[in-house]
Amino acid sequence: MQGMKHLLLVEDDRRLAALVRRYLEAAGYAVTVATGIAEARKHLQRHEFHLALLDLMLPDGEGLDLCRELRASHDLPTVVISARGDGADRMLALESGADMYLPKPFEMEELVARVRACLRRGQQEETPPLLACGNLRLDLVAHQAWVDDRPLNLTPKEFDLLTELLASPATIRAEQDLLCAVWGYSKEVRTRTLDVHIGRLRLKLAEAGLSGCRIATRLGVGYGLMPDSAEKERQAA
Repeated sequence: MQGMKHLLLVEDDRRLAALVRRYLEAAGYAVTVATGIAEARKHLQRHEFHLALLDLMLPDGEGLDLCRELRASHDLPTVVISARGDGADRMLALESGADMYLPKPFEMEELVARVRACLRRGQQEETPPLLACGNLRLDLVAHQAWVDDRPLNLTPKEFDLLTELLASPATIRAEQDLLCAVWGYSKEVRTRTLDVHIGRLRLKLAEAGLSGCRIATRLGVGYGLMPDSAEKERQAA
């Protein structure tokens, strides 16, 4: 489990908990399951977690109370997963410290995407303020990107998308992962928003003279910012 992100899943439906755990472990996470608030508190005393997934309707108390506790005492990013899906419940959960709210039933792929996005949010303070690939540089503090010394005129969403790609170079990011991270879209949304923004980014980077890396496409999977060295290694393999 060393080097893996450790997640606390608080869910009293054992069948659902087993399914969620299996999908998250397949995605590369370590998962500890608690079926109630008391058990969750015991795990929190014994282990260090990177994120909590929390049902609101638990057999031994109100999930919102634990949600507040996770934020106040542990500063733990939290994704609420609940059958209580109306607007008032969502707002109450977010006001109680939840980072995201995912109503049941949900697709497992969307849950994994939400977990990844939430973990990235929690790591923003640890992210270097300057990112680079080839002759592309991006300043997260100034919210500005350059190719060599030429500033790029990016829209806010183009900047956010480029940040996501540049934060994990040489990695193909799933389309749904990027849609969730940048726009907050769920799996049910069908849109060409990502394709359009990728096209605009490619054009602006090419016009500015990008070299040393490029935005790569893997059909049916997603996009990634690939350094030239990584692309040569992939072709050689």
